[in-house]
Amino acid sequence: MSRDFTADAMRALELDNDELEHALWDRLLHLELTRSGKRIIVDKTPPNTLVWPRLHRCWPSARYRTLAH
Repeated sequence: MSRDFTADAMRALELDNDELEHALWDRLLHLELTRSGKRIIVDKTPPNTLVWPRLHRCWPSARYRTLAH
């Protein structure tokens, strides 16, 4: 966070960096679901298998499937 007012805004919102990141992810994915008309997100990005604990912190109720060929 590089702007002078950013820390003040985050304190006022009572958000830490992870919470802000999760809110952004959630909003962007909701927007994409709304645009596509779909109800389920399927993400086949291979690097996400390396960061699944981070994704789980954002969406603890999500179900994950690993596909191998």
